[in-house]
Amino acid sequence: MAVNETIVTGRKFRKCIDAATKAWQRISFWTKSSDVEFEDGKNAETKLGAIDGITDSLENTSSRMAASAKAVSTLNNNLGGYSFGETADGKPGYRKPGADTVIPFSSAYTYKTVNLGTYKAIRDGVAYLFFWSYASTGTYDGIIFTTTGSSKRIGYQSYNGQQSFLYQFNLKSGQTITTKAGPEYINSSAGTLIYPDGMF
Repeated sequence: MAVNETIVTGRKFRKCIDAATKAWQRISFWTKSSDVEFEDGKNAETKLGAIDGITDSLENTSSRMAASAKAVSTLNNNLGGYSFGETADGKPGYRKPGADTVIPFSSAYTYKTVNLGTYKAIRDGVAYLFFWSYASTGTYDGIIFTTTGSSKRIGYQSYNGQQSFLYQFNLKSGQTITTKAGPEYINSSAGTLIYPDGMF
């Protein structure tokens, strides 16, 4: 037979324990947090009692305060749509707004031997290209490059018809560096492209 019941909470009653002194006990049906036991054997006081409250502030550093939904929303907005994750090989990184691909944080630089050709950045960053060339005349127009980003020469040395170059490139995702033979090209060693991990 179904039981027709009403759940009652928050009720209390009083019991007179000494009529002469009109002493009463107030007996409450409230349950203490230390009496509520969870499946893992811990009680509610142990699990939740360390939290003093919920705050909207991003400035609060107390380990006893929980962040509100408003605080989390504000934090997400401050990230400008960026989020965090791991790359396929387990490296920590970030995602651009609306993207699924995780870009690793730049903790190291890669030194890549490159030949004549085009190299396309897959994320924003600063790269460096070092190469030397040998030309048939004093104009030293053996190797030339083009870029869809910005560049500047930060190092140069010439000796006995050989010249060494070090260029810095500021690239956005999708921009390229292209190295090719100049009009006086005879031969060239492979250059070295130096860039943050995951930039190309």
